[in-house]
Amino acid sequence: MQMNKEVARISKKDFDSLCPFCKSRAIFQIETHKANPQSSFWYSDYPEGEVEEWRCAVCFRSFILF
Repeated sequence: MQMNKEVARISKKDFDSLCPFCKSRAIFQIETHKANPQSSFWYSDYPEGEVEEWRCAVCFRSFILF
């Protein structure tokens, strides 16, 4: 199975409870991280706060809410 490395980044205020790729409502939260720009390059684009990782159960793609 080929893994898709594309990850969408969506603002929490713009999130409409649908998968940004296939528009399915079958999504689930994987993890919540404290965004600390000093500890990881991954979160350097986000202000201090919580970052949530979500995955779609239909298309299996991940996306991030910040």
